[in-house]
Amino acid sequence: MQKTLYTLTLVLLISCFITLPNAFGDNTGTLKSFFNNKTGFYYTVQKGDTLWDLSQKFYSSEWDWPGLWELNDKIKNPHLIYPGERLRVFFKGGLSLENRPIYVEPVKEESVVKPVEITVEKIEKIVVPEPEKPEIKLTFFYPYIDRVGFIKRNAVSPAGKILRSKGNADLISENDIVYIEAAETDSLIPGKQYQVYETTKIPHKGIRHSIKGIVQIKEYKNEYFTAKIIETYIDINPGDPIVTFIERDKEFEVKKNNDLINAKLVCNDEDDSIYGDNQIVYMDIGENNNIEIGQIYTIYKNLDQKKAFFSKKAIAFEPIETGKLIVLHTEDISSTILIFTANQEIHPRDPVH
Repeated sequence: MQKTLYTLTLVLLISCFITLPNAFGDNTGTLKSFFNNKTGFYYTVQKGDTLWDLSQKFYSSEWDWPGLWELNDKIKNPHLIYPGERLRVFFKGGLSLENRPIYVEPVKEESVVKPVEITVEKIEKIVVPEPEKPEIKLTFFYPYIDRVGFIKRNAVSPAGKILRSKGNADLISENDIVYIEAAETDSLIPGKQYQVYETTKIPHKGIRHSIKGIVQIKEYKNEYFTAKIIETYIDINPGDPIVTFIERDKEFEVKKNNDLINAKLVCNDEDDSIYGDNQIVYMDIGENNNIEIGQIYTIYKNLDQKKAFFSKKAIAFEPIETGKLIVLHTEDISSTILIFTANQEIHPRDPVH
């Protein structure tokens, strides 16, 4: 409450003289909810950093610093931040990853120092260059990475299959005991966790693998294993296959994107026709097109070309930005992405650049 009153008072005073840029764009509620779930962009404070300077670096405006302060509850005094602290950083159109200052190690050249006669005129012309600033590195934290699926050319080989629950229920929930048949004699290991999944054929693309939950093997009994359901994301049913747990980092570095891509959104796990903020979606290109985890791209509205009435030539309209995405997982032919900002409705087959 104290921080909020302090910020509001400051903003009112400043607004008498200048117009304060809106730190959250048009998605204030969405972004606050996004960060309250600990998902989002983070920056590690370096020696000499201030909220004022960081606002200038990230958003080209020192006056956005109250937004940074509001997102970081651990900072009690906005004038005191310490090296090593992690700041949550809101993302808006002004944040440019391409224009970040980059530190370049100077090339040391051996040269013979010759005596130079210094005059008053020469002293006046001497310009002291500003010191190089280190690159601003952002990380992205996504705590739900274990439930992120993927699209591959062919289905993965399962390690086993759920036969039924101990109570023989059709719907299997967390903490239920299930019976599992192993694909091979040594494909399941007691104490180890596996991911429950389902596969769906995506025409002209491959096989979608949707992660349904996590199961932990308990013990072997004659011709089957007993296991406990640890987590469920989608309804788990008898007959669902399991696969060795895919280890993925929940936090990763934000990277420069590939400017040459021409991609499209494919689908999500629910086959929705409209996507919005904080949704997981699949994209139709991946590692073969130099897509990497942590890259950020822009989503556009899929505009059909129209023929001009008089010239009969096709008119290519200016593309309309509808959202931003970050890459969470990559395969050779596809990527799994998170839409973290949506200004309009987003649909399957919308272009990504």
